[in-house]
Amino acid sequence: MSQQPPLRHRIITLSLLSVAALYFLVPVYWLTVSATKDTGDLFGTFGFWFANPHPVDYLHDVLTYDDGVYVTWMLNSLLYAGVGALAATLLSAAAGYALAKFAFRG
Repeated sequence: MSQQPPLRHRIITLSLLSVAALYFLVPVYWLTVSATKDTGDLFGTFGFWFANPHPVDYLHDVLTYDDGVYVTWMLNSLLYAGVGALAATLLSAAAGYALAKFAFRG
């Protein structure tokens, strides 16, 4: 039978993990809330709560800005990330195969 760590250690671990999760999730929440505000609401209302949100209108404004240049940038980023991920995967697979099949000095 495995023995569980003392209750004090579990409480400390859970507390630290909760603080870390909060630290990483608060900026995501703030980004979501601020995306639903216009400039006046962003600087004139409480930063962590919605103020008359119209996210569909704002998303439409972003996607149609300057003849859809944001969509072009987004597709460009996806292309670079996809090609980079594919190249890294192929190189890692080749290196793994070489390390598994051949004996190297050192």
